[in-house]
Amino acid sequence: MTTGDNGSQVIIVGAGPGGAVLAFLLARSGVRTTLLERHTDFAREFRGEVLMPGGLEPFAQMGLWEQLNAVPHITVERFGGYVNGQKAAVLELPEDVFGRYSPRWVSQPDLLEMLVGQAARFPSFELIRGAAVRHLIHEGDRAVGVTISHENGERELRGDFVVGADGRASMVRRRSGFSVLEDAAPMDVVWLKLPRPKDFDESFGNEFRGYLGRGRLLLIAPTPDGKLQLGWIISKGSFGDLRSQGVTALIDAIAGQTDPVMAEHLRRHSEDSSEPFLLSTVSDHVRSWTAPGVLLIGDAAHTMSPVGAQGLNMAIRDA
Repeated sequence: MTTGDNGSQVIIVGAGPGGAVLAFLLARSGVRTTLLERHTDFAREFRGEVLMPGGLEPFAQMGLWEQLNAVPHITVERFGGYVNGQKAAVLELPEDVFGRYSPRWVSQPDLLEMLVGQAARFPSFELIRGAAVRHLIHEGDRAVGVTISHENGERELRGDFVVGADGRASMVRRRSGFSVLEDAAPMDVVWLKLPRPKDFDESFGNEFRGYLGRGRLLLIAPTPDGKLQLGWIISKGSFGDLRSQGVTALIDAIAGQTDPVMAEHLRRHSEDSSEPFLLSTVSDHVRSWTAPGVLLIGDAAHTMSPVGAQGLNMAIRDA
């Protein structure tokens, strides 16, 4: 192992929205900042991609509103509520109420690339991709850096402060011995994508739909890549039985909860579905966000359930 001497004042672990926003703010302020991301790029599936008003406002405050608008997105115009396959209510999102902060579904890979690109404008910023944090380095009871595994082997990075923005499975949280309080979560979420109907925009507009019935909740929303994102909320631990029946049977069961037009579309495109992905729902928080030399933000500090679509937004506001 070689010892690095990057002279960072702050090392941020995790280039998700919280870590990337914090890195931008620190670098802009002249703080020497190293942002570590264990993947080599952001080209992967994300679940939390809804920016609510509370998550949009910080971009205006940071002077990044124009850059945010250039990120592929769909502005949510209304919420449609369905019960047992029948439309029960439609909630319009009036522009005179939300203004420019109307909820939007964003492409998180493009959002993150925008943020690290803006941070890179400042000489005090460094992004290291493909860097998996293995250990925290301590001197006495204080964290003074991290050990990372990179393409060139293991190395040490030392700094004045380590920020854990590395999500629900936070390595920084585990290695720092934070005390965690867990809340019971009785549900899991199955995520998958299918093609969007060609007439979706004309027929439904940018509508975020919720289907309630049969003891389950289904969420359907248009996404910036021309797809429909489905989030099916199921009883915790029941995914194994559903998966064993195959994707076609899974989508058929989902379609049985929707209105006839949507059900026909889902069944017709069942073979065009992405591979279903299980998000095991967790809800917890640490007793304290700090330890000597360490700070946690976002899901590393408070893993949030999908209810209310606030995880992404709270991570940004934490930063």
